[in-house]
Amino acid sequence: MLQEFFVTVTRKLPNPMAPGIARDIIRDMMQWDVVTVEPEMILDAIALQQGEGFSFWGSLILVAAERGGCGTLFSEDFSSGRIVGKITIKNPL
Repeated sequence: MLQEFFVTVTRKLPNPMAPGIARDIIRDMMQWDVVTVEPEMILDAIALQQGEGFSFWGSLILVAAERGGCGTLFSEDFSSGRIVGKITIKNPL
């Protein structure tokens, strides 16, 4: 999802970040733990989609975030303040 971060901060924000700064931040982020999508996570995402009405991709992000031990998910695509499982959603914008 680093590509999503790059596009968002360099193109979608009212005051876009310089690409070089975004690149440096991504280099830092590359030191973080990475969650690889496994087949059972897809089934969990489908269940979350059916139960909560999220998109499949949004559901997969939530499943991966929980698998990675994330407590807060920053996203503009979900309702800020909502709690899904062990994850609190916050809109950073």
